[in-house]
Amino acid sequence: MVSNKKSGKPKFCFLKKEPIRSVTFSLLGICFVIFSLVLLVLTSVFESNQISLLEYFTLYFPKQTLVFFAILLLLTGLYVLGCTIQKLIQPLGVTDSLETAQECLDDKSFKNGAKVVAFGGGTGLATLLRGLNYTNNIVAVVTAADDGGSSGRIRREWGLVPPGDIRSCLLALADTEPLMKSLFDYRFKAGEGLEGHNFGNLFILAMSEVTGDFETAVREFSRVLNVRGRVMTSTLDSIGLKATYEDGSEVFGESAINKRGVKIEKVSLVPDTSSPNPAALLAIDNADFIILGPGSLYTSILPNLLVPGIAEAIKMSKAPVLYVVNVMSEPGETTGYTASDHLNAILEHLSIIDLVDYVLINNADFSDETKKRYKEDGAFPVAVDLEKLDLLSVKIVLKDLASSNDFARHDPEKLAKAIIRIMSEEVL
Repeated sequence: MVSNKKSGKPKFCFLKKEPIRSVTFSLLGICFVIFSLVLLVLTSVFESNQISLLEYFTLYFPKQTLVFFAILLLLTGLYVLGCTIQKLIQPLGVTDSLETAQECLDDKSFKNGAKVVAFGGGTGLATLLRGLNYTNNIVAVVTAADDGGSSGRIRREWGLVPPGDIRSCLLALADTEPLMKSLFDYRFKAGEGLEGHNFGNLFILAMSEVTGDFETAVREFSRVLNVRGRVMTSTLDSIGLKATYEDGSEVFGESAINKRGVKIEKVSLVPDTSSPNPAALLAIDNADFIILGPGSLYTSILPNLLVPGIAEAIKMSKAPVLYVVNVMSEPGETTGYTASDHLNAILEHLSIIDLVDYVLINNADFSDETKKRYKEDGAFPVAVDLEKLDLLSVKIVLKDLASSNDFARHDPEKLAKAIIRIMSEEVL
């Protein structure tokens, strides 16, 4: 059952304040126009001895001054009305120039002011962070349910929070030499016990052993790489991910969920009693803007939001919430999903119908060659079903977000500009 009741602090949302703005400015413009027309009629048609009010005015102001003032009021009123109408009929993010967003990118008040919290994992969130790595006030929150690859091995053998997504996000936010990034992203190709491990993951493991604390290790890693912002997990507890499919079968383990080949009904955390990371809750409470995605729907985004207390904190936050829809479906996870299917899955899992204020969707196409290559792997561009999205009461933002290379991914710079354009309406 999806609840449509939202409690807590009122959400600062452009959708809620824009009608009030529009009506106020419309009335102001209409008043200017009416008053100016009346003044023009009085000064041009009637004699001063017939209209006592006009006679009173002309004792202090020449008639030419009154005419000039009336014309100025008329132009002002028409301008205000025109701006209001343009604002109402212009789709956000479709016709606005990207230069406006670029000005925001360079604005020092944003770099050091607006606080952004982004949830996700994998390559999707890292892509977003590479575009937003100019701000000092971004917090990336990643899942602690990863159990595959190098992270999974470290988790099983050392009992550490899986470091892979944290490492990827730290590198995306790092202000350091390319060689350093390549070093910490290096994966060993041979060696007993080393093959398949990532050097950055091992560095975090070693730092955790030296400092005796995972969070301290991440902070020190951030210092070494001169990272802008912070990266953390949604919980510090050891958790796993379980998927339940339409046929009633279940699979445990994040890395195995997309291999079943059956539509996912729901995912859940095991155990379901994990505690939220206090630092993540504080970041949400202080946030000016919250971003969900991009990233794997069932294995990156939802595992963060399912941690008890995280979704509730987002719901209580004053910050507007943006969901970035993936550009491609993921085989075995979101096969055949439309944009509304992605959003519905989040809302239904959390039983919060009004958690999201904005949905950002790519509307650019990929080359036939790229789509053919992805089709062979079972991935397809996510269809934009506007009618169903409209029913979810979200502000829909369509933009060209596609990367120009041979991969069907978001372009970091395009994605950042689109997000900043939305934020400029909200918090800047």
